[in-house]
Amino acid sequence: MSQALSHPSSDPQFLPTAEAARMLACPAKKLYKQRSAGYLKLGIHFIDQRSPGSALADLRWDVGAIRKAWSVPPEKRKTAR
Repeated sequence: MSQALSHPSSDPQFLPTAEAARMLACPAKKLYKQRSAGYLKLGIHFIDQRSPGSALADLRWDVGAIRKAWSVPPEKRKTAR
């Protein structure tokens, strides 16, 4: 059995926007704003599962990674831009 299969809790669980927002007790708009600002990063805090050629994003969010990012005091948070 592989290491990844024996420790599924160490793998990020990416959830649809509505479910992630509910678990984080925040509006979905906050997730999108922080993504646009560069604070939440692709591959760390969210993934895009859209089909090739699709114009519409199909975002999934890692609630654990977002909670960890939000645990940093606002004045110490950095953006990618």
